[in-house]
Amino acid sequence: GGTTRVVGLQNCLGNLDRNVIHACHAGALVHYLEGWSHHETGAVDPTALDMVWSKARKHGFNIPASTTSAIARHQHCLRRQEEATGRQGRHYEDALDAALHAV
Repeated sequence: GGTTRVVGLQNCLGNLDRNVIHACHAGALVHYLEGWSHHETGAVDPTALDMVWSKARKHGFNIPASTTSAIARHQHCLRRQEEATGRQGRHYEDALDAALHAV
């Protein structure tokens, strides 16, 4: 096997911390490492989340503490807004709660 030189990678990672990549890049890597040929486009299949997260963890992926803190702050703000307006939040908030507790 040879080596592959990746040029311009810093351009797509922008201002991310060291050892942090975008979720879509992590997903592509997990797909490759698991030998999956399907694509994850469109609506999220909530029944597949546990399995996909398990495979990501198997390969060393996790959610950075800075991200979990930002999600927690976002959830807190949404809950306060819901209390003030009486409106329900978006459905994905439950999925974020589950992801935070799984970390």
